[in-house]
Amino acid sequence: MAIIVITFISGVIGTGLGGIVGAVLRRESNKIVSLLLSFAAGIMLAVVCFDLMSEPIELMKNGELPSYTPFIVVAAVIFGYAVVYLLNYA
Repeated sequence: MAIIVITFISGVIGTGLGGIVGAVLRRESNKIVSLLLSFAAGIMLAVVCFDLMSEPIELMKNGELPSYTPFIVVAAVIFGYAVVYLLNYA
């Protein structure tokens, strides 16, 4: 139950901070919108990467996966990023 409450509070605070930033920066500038979207994308990418890394590292510590598993995960994330990048410019 504590995890649900903490998640709810962090979501409300994050959304509130985003609303405050949007209210303070009322000018509709492409630079500001690009900055905020880039920041949000970076945060989401970091969350996904760290979430993807936690389980293989735990399995590696338990001896269920080989020691080079983190390198495979990092390579897969970089490959996925490259594919999306190429699809955007193709």
